[in-house]
Amino acid sequence: MQQFSLRIFIGILTFFFGVSIVMFWYFRPNLHTSTDKPILPQSQAISDESKSAWQTLLSFENQDLRKLDKESKARLKKASDVLIGKSFDDFRLISKISNSQGEIRYILIEESPLIAIPGDSRLRIYLFNPQGKLFDSLSFPSGWRIGLKGIRVIYKSEIGREVIEVESEPVINGRDIVEQYYALIGEKVLPIRLEDSRGKLVQNYYEFPNMTIGFTIVGRSAEEWKKALNSEDRAELLATLTWLNGIHSNPVKHSTLTSGEEINEARLVEEMHSQAEIKAVLKRLLQSDNAWIREAAKLPIESR
Repeated sequence: MQQFSLRIFIGILTFFFGVSIVMFWYFRPNLHTSTDKPILPQSQAISDESKSAWQTLLSFENQDLRKLDKESKARLKKASDVLIGKSFDDFRLISKISNSQGEIRYILIEESPLIAIPGDSRLRIYLFNPQGKLFDSLSFPSGWRIGLKGIRVIYKSEIGREVIEVESEPVINGRDIVEQYYALIGEKVLPIRLEDSRGKLVQNYYEFPNMTIGFTIVGRSAEEWKKALNSEDRAELLATLTWLNGIHSNPVKHSTLTSGEEINEARLVEEMHSQAEIKAVLKRLLQSDNAWIREAAKLPIESR
């Protein structure tokens, strides 16, 4: 009897230890998508030191910053310390990108790699204007139990401008997501498409924030989402479809103990899918000559 009781006691301890690890990763700081306030005020003039640091940073444009030699890494660290107030060893890429208005921006991408299971990888993107003034940065998850491989900026005809292409790979029960595409929409970098190892479009997961990939806009009204759904900017349309066709919390069964998504957001998605106007737009988009839009419009219909 004592041996049996001891086994039960050990079993209970093991269970609570496992749950504690998961809860720690789920609720740890900076897990959810976040946008930081501009680090430098727009009115602040760019100093000569900043101009020099900016030119140094541009000298590494479109290179894999992990593969720089020791001297180049030292120069990069010095430049980043001037431009953003801190330096890291996990910078991946500095590259040019444009938005739908044709405005040029430069992005410096920093990675927080997957280092523990369970856990996630993350990206932080610093956004500069062409003169080297940093005016925003945002951090977001890039996959629960998903590691990152290559990161590059390439032109995609599907949206008519550049995208950030992130190659990823699942690790120990991670979701089969091997391609992540992001676009600059306004002044935010948003996910526009996720693909599995077969090249098939897969849904983003919003019910549990640790499973979400990319920056998520919250607090929009239904009218604002409708406007985005009718946007002539293909990237904005795809970002909207990514949100609309994602896996969301059931607002009827919603519980803060089982879902990290705000109930207002879950209700909004449910409301939009029930509207004839939204159904008509999705039906029209099914006839698009753009394969990405066509697939993204079809997915919410198939998943409901």
